[in-house]
Amino acid sequence: MRDNRKRGLSIRLGEADIRRMKILAERLGVKDSDVLRYALKMLLQRLAPLCDPSIRGAALIPVLVDNAVDLLPYFECDAKQLDAIINTGVDPEHRVSSEDISLLTMAGARPSYGALGPSISRGAGGSVSSPALTSESISHHLYGKYLFGKTNEGASAESTTIARDK
Repeated sequence: MRDNRKRGLSIRLGEADIRRMKILAERLGVKDSDVLRYALKMLLQRLAPLCDPSIRGAALIPVLVDNAVDLLPYFECDAKQLDAIINTGVDPEHRVSSEDISLLTMAGARPSYGALGPSISRGAGGSVSSPALTSESISHHLYGKYLFGKTNEGASAESTTIARDK
């Protein structure tokens, strides 16, 4: 028989977070604990691929691209730690390159820092190095290289062209 009872968990929060949580709970007409449970469930849902040890390598690109700006600075992840999270136990075909891990790390540290990273490959068309790189262009590059590019090997250079802000 499975134990479905809820258990208590002690956490430490700053005064400002507690104040905002209480305001939110009051406005929604719920208990403080309901707000905390909601926040935790949303976080676990957003980061679900990281909870599954069988998901590694390029398959982690979507969750990392979508959450790098919030996740990496908060947990103080550097490129070496991120490489271990992504590539440990991954076959060479599904590995994420160290240049792309550096891009992710820099974009996570500060979205505009991605511009300082290595140039982004355009496939057969060479590479692009631009001060206008944004988190959007980095995500476009990573999705094209590791996800969409893998399913369509004969894709044109357009499928991996960097999206630029205008």
